[in-house]
Amino acid sequence: MTRTVVLGLVALSILGAAACGGGRDEPVRLKAQATPIPPGWSTLPAPPFHRFRGAAVWTGTELVYWGGESEYGDEVHGDGAAFNPATGTWRPLARGPLSARSGAAAVWTGDEVLIWGGGHEGTNDGAAYDPAADEWRTLPASPLGPRIPVGAVWTGTEMLVWGDSSRAASAVDGAAYDPEADRWRELPPAPFALNEATAAWTGDELIVFGANLDGNNWSDTEHARGAAFDPATDEWRMLPPYPFSPQASTAVWTGNELIVWDYELRAAAYDPGRDEWRPLPKLPLDFSECYPEGALGDGLILAWHCGEAVLLDLATDSWRPVERPPPHIFAPPVAAGPVFLFVGAYTGAGDESAWAYRPGTAGAPPAPGATTFVPEAPHRGERAVLPLTFPDGSRIVLSYPARLRLAELGVQPDVSYLYREDPAARYPLTFLYGVPSHAASAGEIVLRTGAWTVVAPIRDSAARDEVARSLSVHETVEGFVVVEAATPLALSHEFGEGGGVMLAFGDGDPAPARVTSLDPLIELAPGDCGGNDTDVEGVGGSTSHGSTCLGGRIYVGIYGNSQFIEAVLSGLELEEWQPPGG
Repeated sequence: MTRTVVLGLVALSILGAAACGGGRDEPVRLKAQATPIPPGWSTLPAPPFHRFRGAAVWTGTELVYWGGESEYGDEVHGDGAAFNPATGTWRPLARGPLSARSGAAAVWTGDEVLIWGGGHEGTNDGAAYDPAADEWRTLPASPLGPRIPVGAVWTGTEMLVWGDSSRAASAVDGAAYDPEADRWRELPPAPFALNEATAAWTGDELIVFGANLDGNNWSDTEHARGAAFDPATDEWRMLPPYPFSPQASTAVWTGNELIVWDYELRAAAYDPGRDEWRPLPKLPLDFSECYPEGALGDGLILAWHCGEAVLLDLATDSWRPVERPPPHIFAPPVAAGPVFLFVGAYTGAGDESAWAYRPGTAGAPPAPGATTFVPEAPHRGERAVLPLTFPDGSRIVLSYPARLRLAELGVQPDVSYLYREDPAARYPLTFLYGVPSHAASAGEIVLRTGAWTVVAPIRDSAARDEVARSLSVHETVEGFVVVEAATPLALSHEFGEGGGVMLAFGDGDPAPARVTSLDPLIELAPGDCGGNDTDVEGVGGSTSHGSTCLGGRIYVGIYGNSQFIEAVLSGLELEEWQPPGG
């Protein structure tokens, strides 16, 4: 059974937008404290206000939310608040220099939240908010007229603001603001106007994609279209055509392609390097007239459509269903590592106006007959990224050439426990995946969590209650099993026959110190293993053994043919490491 991978903590940048929905199952409600977001839908601690179409930006530690509308659009606001997920609390923002408004463009520079434009009739002023100092500064006057911009992106050095979302306008102008120089510059006119569109930054270009609609929502073109602006050359180019509906569409940048879909559920991917489209499967939803939204998560895009959602798996170009969302969400999805966040609701949603959705299957039974845990390894270009959690709770993130398909070998944990006052004797745990019916014998206790059953041998019958009290297990949201040992017990951290913490790829036998095959087999063990020297030697027949030490922290032992070993040694990289409890 595959599990959803967690790569990081919450990170987000939101601009409010519309959605609709009906009756739903109740989501999990999280308390106002540090609480892990579980798989599925969760109701987050409520903000101090009900808003929608506010400017919201994730700073790395807080969600800064400013402005927006309430009372079904009858009231606009010029205040805000910041949410800290680590404490589960909101704090008010210092009063800023801007008038009340909604629909403002907002980006995060790494130091400041830049807010510009917005309002019922449109404004053309802006301000920068410093979360560390809780202070505002006014931006210099821009060369643009009052408007609710089509979109804004941060390039790393400038905020690019473009277009006008008014149905009465046909704006082709834009401007770039440089916070370092504290000045604006005009952009050259785009080849055409768009007012119902999405803006995305590819790392090289600003892409705007959508349509230009009149007051009756009629388009001046048969299909949606797009253009790309290169700040380095200060030039625009037109994207090749694709038959998307002009009435409503959205776009999400994956790091390699722009994924676009429309409200008729047609989808395609645009490759800027090749300047060409390729078709994707249609969204498995019912047609409905609303404005689609989307966000990129860990190897997944969540498509939000009329209060319903589906996930696009970028590794397989296939759509996956999502549980029915709560009914009051009035905001677009925002990727936050493995989580998609929604902040915004109409009046009448009670105290609910912030939600989270985490894809995943933690706690669900494995697929029928599955006895090997296969974690997910989303692709990043031609490499796979694989977060792993060891039985002691230490975490690493590996990357490797995707063609090696290492995660598909399956992962088997191993560790022994010992008595602190007499550490010589080791008691190896047996980790069974998808085998919940195991009954304890007289010489063991059985612990269960999620899809895992952990069998712990005991030294004698008198130790049964003590071991049961001292050992506990839990399944992470990614599907790994973690063991905690309290006094008088401890986990072994010695290599090899010492029964220390280990994960084995390709070991289909849950019994400790026994494997189903040495071709292939990869063993990982955390600990101080010296430098990054590699070694390869034959062990008999066509099987060889290779070893290396990643980052001086992770020992890697590899069995298999020499070609496989060399490919793993040359391609495997340690990207992150976190000790237990870190």
